[in-house]
Amino acid sequence: MARLLRTSLSSLVFAFVATAATGGDEYSRRVWRVQDGLPQNRIQAISHTPEGYLWTGTYGGLVRFDGARFVVFDRSSTPAMRDDSILPLCPARDGSLWIGTEGGGLLHYSKGTFEAFGAKEGLTNGFVRGIYEDRKGTLWVGTDRGFFRREAGRLVRLDGRPD
Repeated sequence: MARLLRTSLSSLVFAFVATAATGGDEYSRRVWRVQDGLPQNRIQAISHTPEGYLWTGTYGGLVRFDGARFVVFDRSSTPAMRDDSILPLCPARDGSLWIGTEGGGLLHYSKGTFEAFGAKEGLTNGFVRGIYEDRKGTLWVGTDRGFFRREAGRLVRLDGRPD
């Protein structure tokens, strides 16, 4: 029951935000589903970036919506993606987008390019559950096993544990 409620609520929020993002004076309701271009009907995250795109995270990938059509980014179309399940989304102050995955680490989308952050960049756990950029532009990342801050292009673990 709770899962059905979350799915319905996600669909409703998506429909509302997509309507509000168009800037129209009149409100209308439209529900988008797999038949319309979404890879999954269940939305796990939603965000809006300054260039006007509505971004959604699903189990089947990251979706960019411009008000008329969907563009799906997943492992089959985006080499930097290591997992299709998208959890948190965080728009950055510079207009880019931070993306957390369920096992595939952290992604950064900027100017049409994806950059992956994993063990090589200091992220010791690929299950990213939370992302936040503060007023100073510092990025904070929470995973299943650790809390990180981005410093000089690397992720530094803050909880003092090695694993």
